Amino acid sequence: MKLLKPMLAAVALGATLVVGNAQAAVMTLSPEIAPTEIGGSVDLELYILDLGGGTAPSLGFFKVDIGFDPAVVGFRSVTYSDLLGAVDVDTTTDTVVGTGTVKLDNFSLLFDTELDPLQPSNFLLATLTFDGLAGGESALTMSGVELGDAVGGSLTADTLNNAWIRVAAVPAPASIGLFAPLLLLLRRRRPNQAVVTDCVPDAPAPS
Repeated sequence: MKLLKPMLAAVALGATLVVGNAQAAVMTLSPEIAPTEIGGSVDLELYILDLGGGTAPSLGFFKVDIGFDPAVVGFRSVTYSDLLGAVDVDTTTDTVVGTGTVKLDNFSLLFDTELDPLQPSNFLLATLTFDGLAGGESALTMSGVELGDAVGGSLTADTLNNAWIRVAAVPAPASIGLFAPLLLLLRRRRPNQAVVTDCVPDAPAPS
């Protein structure tokens, strides 16, 4: 029966678009400013807000493009939440990584009678992990957002709260500081070291 869900959702979505009635939601990336350093990593969470909360409308699918600066950060991974159903069991997911962008797609195969009681009004959609590549800042911006409810009706995200990643330069390794006193001691002692040369015995005095 779950195989019928995509077809039913497509029909319902088309009808909703004709009528033009759409529930508004908010999508947000958190934290707003996420710090890391070169060679480090940082997690950002993608949330949806202002849905039904145990009743319709619940979220049936979402698509979103998240842009970033590939000179500053690199995309590592994404973990989808299970609030659209068990990932890749009750959902179909697709993640496409490009230069400076990652496209997220999650479609639930559950029916509204299953999704409505499953979802609170505000909940996590996915957790994204980025690596720090170079010192600087990278904006994380959402675009191309598509949302649908559990019966295929259209949802709109009237507010997109984007985020920033700040990458700090890595300080000198602490281990170098441990050797500094020894290096200083050796440098101070070097002028006092005796210079070793080949020793040639003195010739005997003439008789």
